[in-house]
Amino acid sequence: MKIERKTLLRGSAYIAFGISSLFLSLYLTFPTDALGQRVAHEIQKASKGKFNVSFGEFSFYRLSGVQAEQVELRQSKAGGDVKLVLDSVKARVNLFPLLLLKKSLSAYIDLGGGELSADIDLDGKDVDLAISSENIALEKIPFLKEYAGMPMRGNLSGKVDMAWRQNIAKSTANIELALNKMMLGEASISGFSIPALTLGNLETKMNIEKGKFSVQSFKQTGGDISARLHANSDLRPSIMASSMDVCAEFKFEDSVLEKNPKLKTALQLAEVQLKKDKESYLHAAFRGTFSRPRLRRQVLCSDAKKSKKSKKK
Repeated sequence: MKIERKTLLRGSAYIAFGISSLFLSLYLTFPTDALGQRVAHEIQKASKGKFNVSFGEFSFYRLSGVQAEQVELRQSKAGGDVKLVLDSVKARVNLFPLLLLKKSLSAYIDLGGGELSADIDLDGKDVDLAISSENIALEKIPFLKEYAGMPMRGNLSGKVDMAWRQNIAKSTANIELALNKMMLGEASISGFSIPALTLGNLETKMNIEKGKFSVQSFKQTGGDISARLHANSDLRPSIMASSMDVCAEFKFEDSVLEKNPKLKTALQLAEVQLKKDKESYLHAAFRGTFSRPRLRRQVLCSDAKKSKKSKKK
């Protein structure tokens, strides 16, 4: 018996519709809450109990991803838990690269009143990464205060384009960061009290090329302190073993020193170790590795550069 073409096409359409309806039904009725619990369990297991995560809501995002609302990430520490709350997290597998047998992920995070987005392409151990952030309020990120040892305020925007390779010499990166209305709160470091300070606006550009990291530009305007930064590093597979050559120049406004005589005295004592230039900037030069930095006493940043060039010759 010969089957007519129209009948065959109609039958194929019914089959395709039935399969599509089945997948759509599974997509809409899948127990996403159970999936969220599973994700939380895997994160806790992978971190060996150091991190715990909970979700207010957990659901699918588009066809190949998931999204979570009111994500609470908690790190357990001896001094007390550190908690970070994210308004929203979305992550998905990019389907077109998958057809070409390539792994590609996209993620979007609502953090600190702003947004952080990332595109990640994986090829074995090689990683291509593109990150952008816009108007993230630092004061809304609790762990920054925990690790910096002082309250921080300001809005962070920036972008990172990185191609990280197993051979570091072939890795490249371009990094641009901007911090607006930057402020540091009162803090105590090694028993010494530091007053609240405004740093104004900061802009910096950094790059990685041929196995070397460098700060290309650093601009700071306004605030209670004026600062300049120079930094270079020869990268190693173990980052902490990478060499570092960093020099910072800074000076406080006279009005700040008049209000904080202890700070003024501390800076005068620091001149035993740090050299002051004609513009009253103190220079703090460091060399060594990231794991063991070494202060170079009474050295100007310009002297440090000349010394490095002469050694190369």
